Amino acid sequence: MEALKATDVGLFELARLRLDMERSQRAVERLARREEALHDLLAKREAEVSSVRGELDRLRLDWTEDTLAADRRELELRATAEEHASARETLLAEIARLRAELAATAASKAEAEKRCRDLEDRVLTMEEELAGLRAPASMGENIPIAALVERLQEFVAAGDMHAAGRELVEVARSRPVKEIHRVLFWLARAGEGSRAALLLRDVVQLRTWEVVLEVGDVECAPHRARSSSPLRSAFFEAVARFRSVPELADAHQRWSGAFLVETVTRDDLVPTTYSLFDALSRPNRTTVTPVRRTWPAPTSTARPTASTGW
Repeated sequence: MEALKATDVGLFELARLRLDMERSQRAVERLARREEALHDLLAKREAEVSSVRGELDRLRLDWTEDTLAADRRELELRATAEEHASARETLLAEIARLRAELAATAASKAEAEKRCRDLEDRVLTMEEELAGLRAPASMGENIPIAALVERLQEFVAAGDMHAAGRELVEVARSRPVKEIHRVLFWLARAGEGSRAALLLRDVVQLRTWEVVLEVGDVECAPHRARSSSPLRSAFFEAVARFRSVPELADAHQRWSGAFLVETVTRDDLVPTTYSLFDALSRPNRTTVTPVRRTWPAPTSTARPTASTGW
């Protein structure tokens, strides 16, 4: 355009006018389309107004009919309420009786649970006394772990499974976590997986929650968690049976969900799993001080005591 302006001013003005004319034509076309759209929108709005007016007339007619129907319904409901008055009194009396029966049942349950706890304490005390009476003079919890493993090997070789079982109970009751895993390693190498599972169960029952968590940390270590482990499954089963729901929630978080994955498919642990889901789904759940669970496991009639034999 600059070159054309310099060479021929007339042609330059003609070209500029053509450009202006094209822009004006595009603007006219755009405004025409806008006008058509506004006409269509106006027609739609007018149709909507007409529809709303018709709907309003229908609603007014329906409201009149509903008012008459409501009056008839009110009379019917009053008659029904009078008919049900006597039935309501009967139900209230039944509810009062059931509440009294529920209170009596709860009191009986509390008394039975207290008696069960007392019996469990007596059983544990008696087992400790019997273990002390039957244990040989050389048995003690302060001997080195290597000597203890050799003693267990001797008991197994001699077929004295009761003595070996008592030794394993003492290991579960008083030995450090490192020594417990040393014994578990020996049992696994000796092909005594079931005995190792019993040892883990005794640890879960007899030791504090902090010790149980340390044992679980080793079982859930990354190099072990990548593959399935019967010992880890047995350990998680014992935790699910004998520890409280707050402790189970703590275990689920500490072991990155491995505990729930191991137990959720067990039919006999369904009540415990549901309780754990409920605890995890509560909003703003705060840490609860764990307590030992004293009620029986879901599939047994009495809580198992520490194993004293094989």
